[in-house]
Amino acid sequence: MSEATVPRELILAELERRQTNRDREELQASLRLFGRAAWKVVKPIEVYKPNWHIDAICDHLQAVSAGEIRRLQIWVPRGTMKSMNVSVFWPAWEWTTQPWLRYWTAVYELGLAGRIAGMSRNIIQSEWYQDRWGHVFRMVKDGEKYFTNDKGGTRLATAPGSTALGEHGHRIIIDDPINALAADATSRVVLDATNEWYDATVEGSKADPKATAIVIIMQRLHENDLAAHAYQKDPA
Repeated sequence: MSEATVPRELILAELERRQTNRDREELQASLRLFGRAAWKVVKPIEVYKPNWHIDAICDHLQAVSAGEIRRLQIWVPRGTMKSMNVSVFWPAWEWTTQPWLRYWTAVYELGLAGRIAGMSRNIIQSEWYQDRWGHVFRMVKDGEKYFTNDKGGTRLATAPGSTALGEHGHRIIIDDPINALAADATSRVVLDATNEWYDATVEGSKADPKATAIVIIMQRLHENDLAAHAYQKDPA
């Protein structure tokens, strides 16, 4: 069959197959590129707006993935895509090559924690992701606040004060442990309660005491907030 007689549908299918293969290789190697590509899955109408701080966040997260960083704190204000990059894109990206990783994640409000985890799960379950990495693992338990795959990977979404005993993570992600807009956000009671929660719950939730990475993303609220408290306990 000459090139002139090849059906248009077959040509398009072959071009799509080649693009999928290119994506699989290029996006696995770069969290920056993965996030830009995955954006359309969760925000199909909104335009992705790249910026230097997003690249910096992605580069540091890749260093965590490579085992070069074990403790990472990201201090940025609201509306700067910190949750999208750290809590949504990064776990889905890591599972393309390390589907056995377990994530223990917390946000100041349990419902919000579930919605953020659900966005990451939606990317994983999307046709776009499955076409590229559906062969790597299969989802087993499909909940918003807790889901698992058949390679041992898990994602737990919790909140300060909520019970999460018995669950451990190779990645512990704390995404705004205190609502910065709350009237009592900087009260001694709230600050102390959050720090005590960290000491009593988070420290005991490491899957590997020596290798588990802890990533804290938040706005700085006070000299005694969780960012300062966690750094003083373990500056490594």
